[in-house]
Amino acid sequence: MTETASDLTQTALSWHIRLRDGSNADWDAFTDWLAEHPDHAEAYAEIEAMDHALDPALPDLHFPQPQPAAPLPIAANDDPPPPTRRWRRVAGAGGVLAAGLALALFMGPKMGPGSSRYQIATAPGESRTVQLDAGTQITLNGDTRMVFDHKDARFARLDHGEALFAVQHDAQHPFTLELNASKVVDVGTLFNVVSLPDQTRIAVAEGAVDYRPEGQSIPLHAGQQMQAETGTARVSPVDREAVGGWRHRRLSYDGNPLEQVAQDLGRVLGAAFRVDAAIARQPVFGTIDVQDVTPARIPLLATALNVRVVKKGKIWILKPAHGPTP
Repeated sequence: MTETASDLTQTALSWHIRLRDGSNADWDAFTDWLAEHPDHAEAYAEIEAMDHALDPALPDLHFPQPQPAAPLPIAANDDPPPPTRRWRRVAGAGGVLAAGLALALFMGPKMGPGSSRYQIATAPGESRTVQLDAGTQITLNGDTRMVFDHKDARFARLDHGEALFAVQHDAQHPFTLELNASKVVDVGTLFNVVSLPDQTRIAVAEGAVDYRPEGQSIPLHAGQQMQAETGTARVSPVDREAVGGWRHRRLSYDGNPLEQVAQDLGRVLGAAFRVDAAIARQPVFGTIDVQDVTPARIPLLATALNVRVVKKGKIWILKPAHGPTP
């Protein structure tokens, strides 16, 4: 059966809603769907663009009650239905089901009854920019989940993944980024943060931030980076021009372990990597340009990383460069 344009839009919209709080199985299924046909990625990108374009208007949206002459059903949570105009717009693209899904998309996922907070997540290989106010812009890397607040543009929480922050300083209302058991307070800056279950990395390109793990304070200035794990934090120099280089698909390293590099590649390329334990701590130096690297061309990274690249199922395994052929 041929998939019509309206069916494709409806399916892409369904995936967009599902992935806002998707499980690992959901992400795997989504990746399979994208790989089925090039049109799938294009349709999903259009839904993402529409959602992003509506973000600035969300706090000001008001949905009036329908006219008595043409009542519309009220949702189970007693929220008023959207104006007829919006239902018509989406219904033309995918029917009543798509319209219902679009309402959830436009309203944003709720973090709890009465909460003004909302969540934005990206798939591996996807990036997205969020403008919180005139001076605060955040760009999410792939496989990243963040929480924002419609009522407080000076708050954000990075649940996992990586993001680049461009923040205008306000001494009276400092921007605060919450992490697992710590927070980062802005002192007017451009900085990049990676938050993983066992590791936090911060690199500052401009200005300064104050990293506060469990009541401590670690100031970081332009040209400095910090890596914290297992209760320890190490501060070292960083090339300011390289901070946030993933936006241009360029990853720079100065002795970083290969297992970390593999994590970074996974977010940017949208592929799953695993590193052989024998080379997990192998240091990587230099800049890796992956602008032209598609999943099918991942084996081309072997020379740059001094490894062998072997695919097993959906996973790319990095093995020692010299060893028995699998």
